[in-house]
Amino acid sequence: MADRRSFGETAEVYGTSLAPGDSPGANVLPRELAAPRSLRLRPLVVERNAGGITRRRWLATFCAACGALLAIGCEQASPVLSKSQSPATTADPLVAAIDWLASRQQADGGWHSANYAQLRNGAALTPLVRIAVESQIHTAEGLRRCPGLHLRPLGFIRQHVSAAGSLGADDPELLEYPNYATSLALQCLVAENDPTDKPLIARMTAYLVGQQYCEATGFGPEHPAYGGWGFGGPRPVGGSPGHMDIGHTRHVLQALRAAGHKDAAMYARAERFLRLVQKHPTEDRPQPSLAEETPERAGSVSDRSRLSLEVREQIYDGGFYFSPVVLAANKGGVGWVERSEAHADKPTTDRVGLAGSPHPTPYFRSYATATCDGILALLACGVPRDDERIRAAIGWLEKHPNLHYPEGVPKDSNENWGASIQFYHYAVRAECYRALHWPGPWESDLQSGLRMEQRADGSFVNRAGFLMKEDDPILCTALAVIAMSAADAESLPTTKASVEP
Repeated sequence: MADRRSFGETAEVYGTSLAPGDSPGANVLPRELAAPRSLRLRPLVVERNAGGITRRRWLATFCAACGALLAIGCEQASPVLSKSQSPATTADPLVAAIDWLASRQQADGGWHSANYAQLRNGAALTPLVRIAVESQIHTAEGLRRCPGLHLRPLGFIRQHVSAAGSLGADDPELLEYPNYATSLALQCLVAENDPTDKPLIARMTAYLVGQQYCEATGFGPEHPAYGGWGFGGPRPVGGSPGHMDIGHTRHVLQALRAAGHKDAAMYARAERFLRLVQKHPTEDRPQPSLAEETPERAGSVSDRSRLSLEVREQIYDGGFYFSPVVLAANKGGVGWVERSEAHADKPTTDRVGLAGSPHPTPYFRSYATATCDGILALLACGVPRDDERIRAAIGWLEKHPNLHYPEGVPKDSNENWGASIQFYHYAVRAECYRALHWPGPWESDLQSGLRMEQRADGSFVNRAGFLMKEDDPILCTALAVIAMSAADAESLPTTKASVEP
């Protein structure tokens, strides 16, 4: 089974995902957390079968290690600009980043990681880069400077979509984020609006719809994964959903909305999932807890009493957490609601916390990247901006305005999660602000922060981003371009975001 490290936050596209067949128990640590620090120079993908490590996967791992060592040397040759320097002395930062991405495009039209075996085929990186540069490649200057960025990536995508409609599933032993890759690729084809792509778009849409956790795929409304999407590919046997999270769910919903999919029941199921990870008071399913043996038990009404209304109201802050299934991936950590002594004389079903329990109630804290993903997912479901759920999430962001650190993620944790998702935070925050018509001056603040991170050749690398693959320069630069493009995309109003219709 593949050791699936995430990138972006669905990777949350988007660190802590489980391989098919693994039991995603609440106390299971992600493999990268269990590895000795001395071995964490580069994550290596190791395939296992019943007899141990296969020769093919051992060779792939060995080659990945060699490539990683070479990549370290290449990265050191391109220093980060000092605060007294600026890439604008030679080129606009956005232009410089896009030019660098163009220089890394391969002969097949795609982008392939030199750092990570799981990103080497290009199924995930290619549509990510193509989406990142979308707003720039249709200008006369962009086409003149980087002509290969327009049609060649689309040719790569068309060639690699499977008969089932997925991208990233060519190698069953090393899946390349099929749902994420297919979602981004679908958006690329929809944006191009080529009539000859209509059959392909329909096939990809059908694949993504069929990946939702719902009755048709063996998951009932009481399951914590119900309504969401996961990694993709074959699901583990035994009813386990495998890796699933709000990042994958957001990207699939955005792709289906862009493709014009109008299944109201599908979007309603997705809203049910989003109510759970927003800890909404109207969602009375149990919140998962690291104290539970498995996420299936955490989500089973027969195994655990429901939360009282009072505790649901206490833990609802408008923000979102990452996953009710892959519990160790929730980077905000665990909070506790103490039992209220004022209600000690009430029937147990009215006490704060779990019905019938005198103990404090654990819950997963909200944090910035998951909250931005949650807002974008709700918008993709067709929820209006003045809906209470979106207004509450906007309120959470207003209370946590730091653009340069994903607030809600503890800074004193053993693993440096906040720094590991720095560029995903830039990207998803900028996308979210753009979608909400958020007032300035966030654009100049974000641009200034990114300018200081840009290397002399125009690329970006998050050296602290090992856990989320942001130390891959192609991935990191694509995320930076998404953020800069969103900040430049439009003239935003000065009215308060929370009152926008």
